[in-house]
Amino acid sequence: MAFDINAIRNKLAKLQGKQTGTSYWRPQEGADSTVRLLSFKTDDGLPFKEFHFYYNIGKNRGILAPYQFGKPDPIQELITKLRADGSDESKELCKKLYPKMRVYAPVVVRGEEEKGVQIWGFGKTVYSELYTMLADEDVGDITDPYTGRDITVSSIKTAGRQWATTSVRPKMKQSQLSSDEKQMKEWIDSVPETDTLF
Repeated sequence: MAFDINAIRNKLAKLQGKQTGTSYWRPQEGADSTVRLLSFKTDDGLPFKEFHFYYNIGKNRGILAPYQFGKPDPIQELITKLRADGSDESKELCKKLYPKMRVYAPVVVRGEEEKGVQIWGFGKTVYSELYTMLADEDVGDITDPYTGRDITVSSIKTAGRQWATTSVRPKMKQSQLSSDEKQMKEWIDSVPETDTLF
C-alpha cells in the first residue's frame, strides 16, 4: 500500500506542534491578479472543496459547521428548533444563523511563485464561474498542469458595497504550470489535504 509523504509530513508537523505552512491568498482590491488553479486530491472527483461556516456568532470570524462532518452541531439544532417555532422573530434569527458556503482552491499566484501553493477562498459566484469554465469544452480543464490555463482574477470594490466583487476569466493561451518539471512536481505534491485546512 502506497502512502502520501506530504500527508505524513503534515501529520508529523501537527504532532510536533508546528505549523504546516499553508498560506492563504486573497485578491488585491482594485487590481488584476493571475493565478493557476490546481486540484485538491479528493475522492469526489471535484477540484475544489466546499466548507460551511457560521458567521455572526460572538466575536468569531467564522465557525466551521460540525454537521458537515457528521458531528453533533448545537447551532444546527438551534436552527431546527427556531424553524419549528415558526414565529417571525425565529425566522429572522434563523436567517442570521444559517451557515454560509465558502469554497477553497489551491493556487499558484503568478509573480508570487516563491510562496508556493497558496489557498484561495471564494464565494458562490466565483465558484459558479469556475465550474462554468470547467464544463466548457472550448476552455477545457483549467487545472491541468500541462494543458491548463491561467486565470485572471479581478477584485473591484464599488461605492456603497461592503465587500469587493470578484470575477474570473481564463487566459486564451494554454500553458504548463511551470516550465521546470521539478518545480511543477513540487507544487503538485505540496497541495495540502483538505482536512488540514481548518
